[in-house]
Amino acid sequence: MKLIDNLFIRRYKKYNIQFATKSQLSYQYLYCKGISNIKNIGVGLNIDQLNTNNETENIVSCFMSEMRDKGNHILLYVGQISRRRNIILMINIVSKILDKNYNCILVIVGEGEKKYVNECKKLILKNKLEKNIYFFNKMNQFSLTAVYRETEAFIFPTQYDIFGMVLMEAMYNKCIVFSSLNGGSTELINNNINGFILKSFNTEEWAQKIIDSFSFSLEKKDLILSTAKQTIISKFTWDKISEKFLRLYKSKLSLKY
Repeated sequence: MKLIDNLFIRRYKKYNIQFATKSQLSYQYLYCKGISNIKNIGVGLNIDQLNTNNETENIVSCFMSEMRDKGNHILLYVGQISRRRNIILMINIVSKILDKNYNCILVIVGEGEKKYVNECKKLILKNKLEKNIYFFNKMNQFSLTAVYRETEAFIFPTQYDIFGMVLMEAMYNKCIVFSSLNGGSTELINNNINGFILKSFNTEEWAQKIIDSFSFSLEKKDLILSTAKQTIISKFTWDKISEKFLRLYKSKLSLKY
């Protein structure tokens, strides 16, 4: 890494190269390298793919609906099944919620390294959670939309992430989002307003935060969900992001010519 810095950063500074970043965290990373010509742009979501009219009911969404009708709180994770995504922590969170006498189901949609997946499944069996945690293969966007709409809480305790697209999808589809501090959550979530950011990976803290949301009034829940969706619509569609890129590009042209 130091070799790369020595080779390129001096050149970037010399020619005043413009950088556009996905998140404030990546902005700060470059700034700490001594680069100052930085503009934080963000990432956009193609909401056309998430249009309700394109929603495809599927076996997973039907299963979630059935479990919810039986009195379970429905938790969801979508993404890679890997160690950095903290699947083990998710399993322990479910166990803790159940210990506190709340019925819940965690649906995990994604794929990963077989060895790690098996490690997770062994822990599930050890803790007798096979009726509470279910794995499903990754699916297309239209099917995922139906899955999001059956979800009460979306959990994303990743150890690090550049920008979690699934956070935007969950917020747009009106899930209450619980995320670790990462590139995406720092841009998208106004803590306690349109979602929740947890700065630790403490199982008790995550479980209690999720449990607290179970008792939100309909008014409070609707406010969080509508604010989350509006955040995406007003700031994080590709139309909005492309406007930022265009303004940045035009500003560079005006300086050059």
